[in-house]
This record gives sequence, structure tokens and C-alpha cells, in this order.
Amino acid sequence: MKKVFLIPLVVLLLGHRPAWAQQERVGIGTLNPTQTLDVDSTLRVRTLTPPSGNQLLVALSDGTLGLSEPLAATAGLGLYAQVAGTNPVTIGPASGTAYTRVAAAGRYLFVAGGDQFKVYDAQATPTLPVYTGINSSMSGTVGALAASGNTLYAASTAGLDKFTISNGSTLALFAQYNLPLAPAGTTSTAIYDAVVAGRYLYVAACFSNSSNTVVRVLELSTGQPTSVATLPLGLTGRVQLAADESRGRLLVAPDAGALQVYALATPTAPTPVLVATAPATAPSLPTFEGGVAVVGGILYGANNATTPPTLDVYDEASPADPSQPAALGVVRLPKKVRDLAVAGEYAYLLTDDASSYELVAVRVAAPALVGLDAAGNVASVAPVLPPADNLGNHRATQNLNLAGFQLVGNGGSQGLRLDAGGRVGVLTAPSNNFRLDVGGTLRTTNMAVTGTLATPTLTATASLSTPSLLAPVTGAHPCLAAATGQVIVIGSNTASSGSDNYSVMRTGAGTYRLTFTAGPLATGNLQAAAFLAALVGTPGFVTFTASTTNPYIDVYTRNPSGTLTDRDFTFSVFLP
Repeated sequence: MKKVFLIPLVVLLLGHRPAWAQQERVGIGTLNPTQTLDVDSTLRVRTLTPPSGNQLLVALSDGTLGLSEPLAATAGLGLYAQVAGTNPVTIGPASGTAYTRVAAAGRYLFVAGGDQFKVYDAQATPTLPVYTGINSSMSGTVGALAASGNTLYAASTAGLDKFTISNGSTLALFAQYNLPLAPAGTTSTAIYDAVVAGRYLYVAACFSNSSNTVVRVLELSTGQPTSVATLPLGLTGRVQLAADESRGRLLVAPDAGALQVYALATPTAPTPVLVATAPATAPSLPTFEGGVAVVGGILYGANNATTPPTLDVYDEASPADPSQPAALGVVRLPKKVRDLAVAGEYAYLLTDDASSYELVAVRVAAPALVGLDAAGNVASVAPVLPPADNLGNHRATQNLNLAGFQLVGNGGSQGLRLDAGGRVGVLTAPSNNFRLDVGGTLRTTNMAVTGTLATPTLTATASLSTPSLLAPVTGAHPCLAAATGQVIVIGSNTASSGSDNYSVMRTGAGTYRLTFTAGPLATGNLQAAAFLAALVGTPGFVTFTASTTNPYIDVYTRNPSGTLTDRDFTFSVFLP
């Protein structure tokens, strides 16, 4: 028999609604608790009163209940991403050191400029990192930063510096300078980026023995970094690096060209992972001059080419070819970005303007939302929309901005494009000369025209066939036909309809002469015209010849075997 105990203290606190403890479960207002805490009534937590309007109840990473950022700040369908801090952290004045790099490891953010770097602690308040007071010098002007744990690696053309932070009762800094980076017998001419994956450091650089960009691989487990390999990329110029340690991948994002993805199963010999079969023609990502980072298969890139700048978010994990990641969404940013680093739920953007350099926090991963399951139990739920969301259930409150992307069908890669001027392209980028630009055939069952109909043109080439054009008609022809009609064969006679500037005579089996009696077609020499003809209702084909001196065209209708056979047909004639 189960034992039920009354807890007097809780009874006193709750008045007439008793609390019952049963098998290490507590029930408030119920004798049969089914969970560790079972409340058969309303629940109020006074510290969770939203101070900033509508906010969601969320479960933080340690299980503590808390509040989300205000709902008005969220952006994207299914993507939780928002500018988190209204008061960015000022790094320094624009008139002082030019800060260009930021790296994150654990609780620390490292911000570098020139031959200096500062350390910030983001543990207490992730949206407002606190300056630790550490400001140290490096052996050269920083080209790239990479961090792991409490260790910072700073690469410059002078070499590689290593800094270790001890976070005991007092923060302390230990440094090693001018560690080997360049291959023997060479010097570094450009340092582009660096990233740590496991116990290896990967540095993208250019050295004096070649103009090509390579990745130097250095082992970190020996205390002092040791160069162990060089990875050729087949690229020149700047690249950005990112490491997805959860999937064992190294990503290389060039300024021009497709994303390159390498497997790190053998860290000293990265191997390509399903690089696009035609890299030269594979879709290129934007130029992320503000840096890239990847966490858990999600790729983040700071795109300064747009107005305003954006943080572009891609799914690098799920595509069959990870060199062509699927776009998830964008977050608009207040300023252009020098560099970015992702730590925990936040991307930290190093920005600058005319007055100062700043750190801006952008939340890129939401804590789990707190909701109710079907049985009424409190549970954490995913903070994103389901993959099969029905857009028909949403009402727009502003213009839909495609941000350079297309509307495509399920699984497709080409579709409808809109440019900033409202021009539409179907299967092609819209031209400035047309409101509608179709990269393929166009069909309409009914077209109404208001206003003045300008004469469009039909462009024909010598390779055009079925229906054929009289050679050598190439170039532009008005689409308003100079003559058009349908010829119906009745025994040895014919009947015709269409424009009134021609007559037709059957001259033999499957042979007809169209004589043009008025207008410019009556002047003779029709070989400069475009003539289109097609059979009506029966299989076969049409051939024809045009007189070079008289205003007629001889038409020949044939069955599928090529034998002259009487057939009804339609025709149109276009002049240059």
C-alpha cells in the first residue's frame, strides 16, 4: 500500500490547498502527483515578470527558468537570431588602435588590433562582455587570431605568438613569442585567418616561395606549436577559415569561388568532402569580409556588401554537397563588421564607425522554450518552427525581402527572382530593360493589353527548327505578322482564312502556292521574311520555298514518311 504524507509547513504556506508528498513526488492541490512537482492550480513566479513587454519563458542551459529577449527583436522564420545588446561594448576610439580581429574560447573574448590585444569576460553577462584589464603586445601586426580554452594564438608575418590565461583568483598572462609558422627557408607574406580544431591549429597564409594561398597545420599538444603539414587550396588571395569540430570539418571560404569543405579524420592531411563536381561553376557564397564561423553544422558569415550589413546563416550539415550550404536566413546589423566569433548562444561582431570600435552581441541560438506537452506536463520544446511550416497561415506586416534569394519549388535551385527595381526574372536574373524576363518558353491562354501595344520583336537564328524559318533570316523581326492564315484542303480545292492580303491555290498533292496581293509582301523577294507554318491536327511536317522575284511562297505538306500528302496547315509571315 502506498504511503501518503502531509507536509504541515507547506500547508501553512498554502492555506487550505495542501501539498502531498508521495514516493519522492510533491503534489500541490492533488493527492496523486505524477511528476516530481505536480501542481493542480495556477503557478506564479514573481521574478519572471517580463520587464520589456512580451517575452517567452525559456529553459537556460543549466535548467534555470528565465525569459527570452523581447519578441519584437526576433528575426526569421524558424531561425532564432537577433541583435541582443542595445548598448554595444566600446573597445576603443576610432582615432586610436585599429581593431580588426576577435576570437572566442569558453568565457573569454580576445580582441586584437595592430600589435595589441584585449581580453573580455562574457560569462556573467553574455550580451555585455566585461573588460578584464588584460592588454598585451604581440611580436607583429596581427593577421589572424584563434583561441582554444584559455589559450590565444596570434599569427602575423613576424611569426606565431601563444598566450595562456590563468583564471585563478587573479588573472595572469603567460606568453611565448615568434614561434615557427612559415615553412623552412620562407617568410610569411600575408596572413589571412586561423582556427583551432582539436589539438591542431590551421593558419591560412601566403609565403615567399609561392603566390598561392595554403593552410599550415600546426600541432598544439607538444606545448610549443609544431608545424606538421601544408594543405594546398588551389586558390590565390584571401580566404576565411572555420572549423566544425562536431562534424570534423574544416571550411575554407574564399573571396571568390565556391566554399571548400575538408574532412579532419586525419587532422594533418585534410581531405575534400564532396566538393562540387564543377567548382568553377558552383554557386559562390557572398564575400564574407567580416569573417565566418561554424557551430554545430550552422555556418555564420558577416556580409558587408549589403545595405544594411547582414549576418548570413547557412545549414552546412544537411546538404548532400556541403560546399553548397542551404541558406537559413539573415540578421540585419547596425554597422559593418571587421570580424566575428561565435561562443555559446551568441555571435560577437567586431564593428567600427567614425567614432569607435565596438563589440555587438547577436543571439544565434535560443535556449529551449518552456511549454506543455499533451498530458499537461511542463517540458522544454524546440525554439524553431517545424520544417513543414505553412506560409499560408501567416499575414505579412511588411514587404517580403528575398535578400537576393529566389522563390523555388520543392528541391529546386532555380525559380523566381525579384530585383530592387521590382523587375521579375523567371529562371534568369531580370534584365534592366524588361519588367518580366523569362529564361525559357512562355505560354499564355489569354493575354489582355491595356494602353499602347509596342511592336515586339522575334529574334531568329539559323539554328532554329520546328517550325522552320526561311534561310537566311536571322536577327530581329516584328512579332506582329505581315500575313497570317489557315489553309483547309477540300478535295482538290482549298479554303482559307486569316488576313486579307493573300490567296492560295493547290497546285498538286500536298503542294500549295501562297500569293501575297497587298502590302509590303506584294513587292516580291520573300527570302528576307520569316515564315512559320505548322500542320493542323495530323502528324507530318511542312517544307517551303520562297520566290526571289515574285510575291509567293510554295508550301509542301508531307506525312511522317516524307510523302507529299494533302494536309490542313496554318502559317504566319514576319518581315525584318
